[in-house]
Amino acid sequence: MNLKDKRFKDVVSVIEATYFEQITLWGLNNTKLNWKEDYSGLLIEVGLLNNMGTSICITFATILDRLICFYEPTSLVVDYRLINNWIKDNFKNISKHDAMNFNNCILHVKDLNAKEIKND
Repeated sequence: MNLKDKRFKDVVSVIEATYFEQITLWGLNNTKLNWKEDYSGLLIEVGLLNNMGTSICITFATILDRLICFYEPTSLVVDYRLINNWIKDNFKNISKHDAMNFNNCILHVKDLNAKEIKND
């Protein structure tokens, strides 16, 4: 991973979600999933299309003691090929979901936690 922010190395799942989707998921799940928001986000330019930047806004949350990365395309020009390639390049072997499939992220986190307990 070529990103300087230390949080990226601890991410176990990546979710594409608008801020509204993220806050809705939080509202439905915050108490039962021990959801802790990290209010400092990042704006990353993932590439150029016709000399115009394609950017994503990245935020983090700790859910069930695991770090989850949320991202949302926010630039005037949005090229999903650039975004998907950037996600693949920077989050190898990490589960990727969208807001609609958030439950798959939770299942993945629960599985990781169960394996960790089993190995202790």
